[in-house]
Order: sequence, then C-alpha cells, then structure tokens
Amino acid sequence: MLRFFIAFFFNTSAFLSFAQTNVIPVDDVSKSELDKNIPLKNFLDKNFIFLDGAFIHGDFEGSDSINLKPFVKRVSVAPVYLYAREVSVKQYMAFFIENNGVYKGINLSPKADDIEGLPKDFLKNFISDKGNSNFPIMGINRAQAIAYCTWYAEWLNEKFNKNPLSLYLVKVRLPLDAEFQLAELKGFSTENLENPAIRISTEIYTDFAKYKTNTQQTLGKIPFSPVDQNRSPKLPIYNIAGNVAEWVLDRPRNLQMATDSGPRIEYYRIPRQLKNVGSNYIGGVKGGSFYHSAFYLQPGVTIPLDITKGYLWVGFRPVLTFIKSEKVN
Repeated sequence: MLRFFIAFFFNTSAFLSFAQTNVIPVDDVSKSELDKNIPLKNFLDKNFIFLDGAFIHGDFEGSDSINLKPFVKRVSVAPVYLYAREVSVKQYMAFFIENNGVYKGINLSPKADDIEGLPKDFLKNFISDKGNSNFPIMGINRAQAIAYCTWYAEWLNEKFNKNPLSLYLVKVRLPLDAEFQLAELKGFSTENLENPAIRISTEIYTDFAKYKTNTQQTLGKIPFSPVDQNRSPKLPIYNIAGNVAEWVLDRPRNLQMATDSGPRIEYYRIPRQLKNVGSNYIGGVKGGSFYHSAFYLQPGVTIPLDITKGYLWVGFRPVLTFIKSEKVN
C-alpha cells in the first residue's frame, strides 16, 4: 500500500520546503497577473475553480436551522481558487507517508468513532483498500486538515515559485463559510465558476463506495462518490453529489444567533451534545451527507462539531490565495 501511495503522488524531492526568505505581504494578486505564469495557469484551470467574491459588500449571513450569523456582519471575499474536489484518500495518505505520520507536531492518523451498521475498524479498512483511493478522505480533524493545507502550500511554492525574484506567494487554507455560500449564490447566474474540467450532470452518480461486511463475504455500499467524478445533481460548481461534509475555517464561537422575535441578537448557544467541549474547541462543517442517502452539499448549512475529532462523514478541500511580496534582507 505504501508503494502505491508514493507512486501516485510526487517524488520525495518535490516536497522539500521552498527556500526560506523574509516576505512582507503587500496585497492580493489579480487573476490576470497569475495567468501570465502559464504552468501555474494550466494547473489552476485543471484543478481549481476561480471564485471572485470581490463584488460582495454589506451583510453576508450564514444560516442553518438556528440562523447562524457571522459575528462581523460586513464580509468581503477576496478572489480565491477552490479545489475542484475534496481531498482524496490517496492524496492525504501521500501527505501522511511523506511526513511519517507527524507534521509540525500534529498526529496525522485518521480516526473516527464507529457508526452503527458499519463493520468495526471500518475507517482503517476503507483507507487501506486501493479500490477506495479516489474517494474522499474521512476521519480527519480540523487541525489535520489545516496541516495538509500548510504542507500543500510549501509544495506549491516550490513548484511554481522557483524564481527567487517571484513577486507572489501561494497561501493555502480551508474555505470560509462565506465562500461556500458565494459558490451557491453565484452558481447559476455567472460564468464566474465555469471550469472546463467540470462535467455537469443532472443525474446522481451511483457508483458508490464499497466495503466488506462483518461476514467478509458480501460488499456493502455507501452512497457517496469518488472525488474525481466531477458531477453534481443540482449545483454546477464541483463534484458534491453524495460526498462528505467539509471543514470550514470559521469557528462557531465567533458567530451570533438571530432570534425570530426581531432584530435582537443573542450569542450563539453551544449545542447540547457539545456542551462539555468548550467553545474554543468547536468548529464548523458545511453540508454533505454520508451513509444514509446520496445527497448534495448545501453551502448554506453550517454544522458545529468538535474540532479535535475526526468523523466518518467529514472531509475537506483546500483554497488557494496569492499575495504579492517584497523580498527583504
């Protein structure tokens, strides 16, 4: 299995950190400027979706069954590149193997509580099965997802900024709650999100992930799709048909709750199942579903979860931003 994952991804030398330089962030880099770097442009066009949120001003509010609102109402989403699919098992395990299971003090081992109806050690067996290598990675907590983003930024800067006079750096992070909403808001009304790598379908993909049952004689099926399927039943954005929910950068402790009785704002109440966790350890995920039914990601839905835990129905995807820089001595 180790040989398979290493062969899939990049050779070891490709993951060396880029040369250390002192960098002063100046401002965002425009898409037109990035397009001048042809190898980078081709890479972004193939793997990412350009999401220009610079036109958003004023209130941009999240919502779920209890009407979550950002603590800071005025939100401006800078131009970003959303990864066109969720991080797969093989991509995450390449990261895991390259770093011997630990990255900057973060234990990278996927771990999640069992779900009723699935075999014991489901996650371990699911990840080790080569047939599932193109399905979303699961059992990753928020810190592990952020660690992957940091590591991915190092690789991207090594790959595309070899010129020591390069005027920009790649920054990688988890998506914002507002960016998921923007994707939903602009999905049908603009060419903003068009990407030739994305194939739109009105059908729900049914080649579900498979797993061995407790008897090991038959295969069970889980209704979510491979990350490289690139099909969506409703939103022409990315392959979100039946896939897992995803971590966002926002923390629910920074949100407030609007009451139905009027404009009065109350602080967000921690859900009962998280009352012993503490607000500093609560994060958010966006939509998705797992195991029970095929579904599509709902960018408007935010679910609070314990950030220290991995879940069998939660994955993640990175977002790229680019900053101008000045090299100083």
